[in-house]
Amino acid sequence: MKQLAIPYGISDYKRVQLGGYYYIDKTHYIERLERKPPFLFLIRPRRFGKSLLVSMLETYYDRSYQAQFDEFFGDTHIGQHPTAGRGSFYVLRLDFSAVDSRDVDASFNTYVNQRLLHFIAKYQLDLRLEDANANNNLNQLFNYCNLNLLPLFILIDEYDNFINDLLARDEAEYRRLVTGQEAIYKQFFRSLKAGTSGTDAP
Repeated sequence: MKQLAIPYGISDYKRVQLGGYYYIDKTHYIERLERKPPFLFLIRPRRFGKSLLVSMLETYYDRSYQAQFDEFFGDTHIGQHPTAGRGSFYVLRLDFSAVDSRDVDASFNTYVNQRLLHFIAKYQLDLRLEDANANNNLNQLFNYCNLNLLPLFILIDEYDNFINDLLARDEAEYRRLVTGQEAIYKQFFRSLKAGTSGTDAP
């Protein structure tokens, strides 16, 4: 039974559903999103449910939750009208609000590497990452998924969180990160573009 409680501040779709919180069904957008180009950029104001939407997409596409599909989506639109992509991806979710804007390079490397290691452990992949550079490790993951024909789904939440903090405090450092050719943040998106483009992309 659903509680008459609005899940304010809760951005975990699984927690909302299992906790019986009030949820406005937005799963019908999945069908529309799948008809769009593969690289989507969603912008909405703060507190408009972006993180909850990302969590919902993660839960829907992640192969780890195949057996719990009815539990998470049984009373939703997509539960009655599932698409072919349901529960069929290896999902890498990143949340850049965890990156510390006071030490971006080190924090970014540490956070992304941790997420990559979590991804490898979650799906029990036979892959070892030994490079300190997160972008090199990301490229290695792309190569592994490509060689092993693993369909990869990447979700990035709060992509501009630490960048906005940095802009408000240190404009010169901000410009280095977004325009410098060797800046780790710019290299990350360059690696992301290269790894998800072309006929052999995972």
